[in-house]
Amino acid sequence: ASRPNRRPVERRVLFWAVVVCEITAWWILMRVADVALPEAYTLPFAALALLVGVLELRQRPDLSSWVAYGPALVAAFVPSLAIVLATGSTTLRQVLLLLGAVAVLIFGSSSRQQAPVIVGATVTAITAIHALFAFGPWLALIPVGILLLVLGASNERRRRAQERLQTALRGMR
Repeated sequence: ASRPNRRPVERRVLFWAVVVCEITAWWILMRVADVALPEAYTLPFAALALLVGVLELRQRPDLSSWVAYGPALVAAFVPSLAIVLATGSTTLRQVLLLLGAVAVLIFGSSSRQQAPVIVGATVTAITAIHALFAFGPWLALIPVGILLLVLGASNERRRRAQERLQTALRGMR
């Protein structure tokens, strides 16, 4: 794919063939090693999908965040969320899922990307509500409450700055 005489279509076909081979090889290695952790199978695919999304977003800035980040976010969160909801698995998995969702939510709000905000907020809310009933209210509400305070304060600051600007513009001739 990196040869200089290749057409862009050939490069893309070769790139996707390599991606499929790498993911398949990773899954085979995990299966041979008897790895039972589902995230070991899904997170490498999610990381690769995220890398592809970031690279495509650099080449095509008009690309939607759902197209760029959507497959990676779904591959990263849905299996773990399903395991947490279905089995009520370990506390560590639930805490890591909550922290990952909060991190994606913060990234999405700071970069103003719709897909990370919606996916991060949805997974955060579902995981926090599940943790609320599983662990008690104090454990789930501490990180979520801190996040909401930080995001609310920054949103309020932006709103006030926008109001000041609008007032200044109305005062001009």
